[in-house]
Amino acid sequence: MHSTCIEIMQNRFACKKYKETKIPNEVLRTILEAGRLSPSSFGLEAWHFHVCNSKDILDVCFNQESMKTAPTTIVVTCPKADAFEPNGAFFAQRTSRFPGSLEEAIEDFRGYHDYLKEKGVLDHWAIAQCYIAVANMMTAACEMGVQSCAIEGFNNDLLLERLDLDKTKESVGLVCAFGYPDEPPRDKIRMDFDSLVTFH
Repeated sequence: MHSTCIEIMQNRFACKKYKETKIPNEVLRTILEAGRLSPSSFGLEAWHFHVCNSKDILDVCFNQESMKTAPTTIVVTCPKADAFEPNGAFFAQRTSRFPGSLEEAIEDFRGYHDYLKEKGVLDHWAIAQCYIAVANMMTAACEMGVQSCAIEGFNNDLLLERLDLDKTKESVGLVCAFGYPDEPPRDKIRMDFDSLVTFH
């Protein structure tokens, strides 16, 4: 019987030490598929998944403990604000698979785009989408016995350079280490339900 989603999340923890065991390709592809199938704002899927050897980017992630032994790290990048212009090539490419016309998609998106642009938060909005994908990848990984650790500490420009990406056009949304744990799971320390939930 498959574990329930809540059981899986109870078993996931921020792993700091991993076995040398390589993640099999079919397991890694399933983790990435969980990212690909994740929901995104306006369905734009404005992310790209870069699968790296953790040690190759350890230094630009401030030598964090979880990456010292993890066999695999996934770096999720997204386009910078200019890519999201409603009349631009990126928007046209990402919406070309949708039913309806490009003009309809532009009309649907333009108001929200203009609001985000006016507030100066287009880049923040794009990066926030990456967190959704990573959360789903972490949960899918745990279901298969692979643990993970999300990493927000990195040198954005140097990491993009290491990935051979243009820092004027791309941002790093989030980094996540994956591997088979070589340490016991830690107890969940969470706020209680009623302190975090209000029904209106």
